[in-house]
Amino acid sequence: MDKKRFLVALLAIFCLMTTVVYAKPFSSVVVYGDSLSDNGNFFNATGQPGFPYYEGRRSDGPVAVEYLAASLGSPLIDFAWIGATTGVGNYADSGNVTELGAYNLPGMTTVYNATKGLLSPYASGGLFVVWGGPNDILAPSPLDGSDYSAIVSRALANELAIIEDLQGMGVKTILAPGMPDLGLTPYFNSVSPEFAALGTAITNAFNAGLEAMLPSDVLYYDTAALLRSVVDNPVAYGFTNVTDACFDGSTVCGDPSTYLFFDDFHPTTATHEILGRGFAATVVPLPSTIIIFCSGFGCLAVLRRRLSR
Repeated sequence: MDKKRFLVALLAIFCLMTTVVYAKPFSSVVVYGDSLSDNGNFFNATGQPGFPYYEGRRSDGPVAVEYLAASLGSPLIDFAWIGATTGVGNYADSGNVTELGAYNLPGMTTVYNATKGLLSPYASGGLFVVWGGPNDILAPSPLDGSDYSAIVSRALANELAIIEDLQGMGVKTILAPGMPDLGLTPYFNSVSPEFAALGTAITNAFNAGLEAMLPSDVLYYDTAALLRSVVDNPVAYGFTNVTDACFDGSTVCGDPSTYLFFDDFHPTTATHEILGRGFAATVVPLPSTIIIFCSGFGCLAVLRRRLSR
């Protein structure tokens, strides 16, 4: 066999022995948030929500941060609570941004202050997600004529305080998603078009403020834009119903996977999966792929950048 043919044959052997290795980008995913992220904390404390909600989540399956952690291959450390405002209290027990409610259920700031002493092992290598806001708007009912500009400003200040404190303890990577468009939810749409428009206006104010205030090295994800895209192009995302709740409080729809919303305020797990993929693409936009060719002559590692997930 001539030298050229030998090299071709050897290369073919190398290709057959190829192994693809993905370097795990984060040691863990640590989350502070509300019902969009809670994977059981509220349920473990209260026993709610029960069936048909999935294992304590406000959805019919895993939530976005669970899909995010799974896609990254990183363990999830989830400090989110259903009903949490960005501040002290929790909407679920009539608490609000500045006060605890009847059962002392916590808001994001309360949870953060109680748990930040545990974070040092995760600071340098972990991905931290800080995602809240909607319960600050709901805690004083949107129907009561509250000063939304003040509520939004306070919510933004609370999130920024958590983010800056995390950075102060050495956290390198933080994702701060924007608020979903409240005006798209069945809850807001059930009142009136004007009320839905108000929900969208509040969302826009919060998200614009959040994006503007974030430190330059904190990642932002436009949750509202994604959900608006789903509403505008439902078939492209596999949905047939983007306006109604799958679960109306008594009856569950036949196929939740075709619905954008599971109840009047919370997404289905199908929607959460789309969000989780969006989060993952934001924190690791160009994941490294290492191709290792091994033979008796040693190993050749070729590093390449994958341009799309």
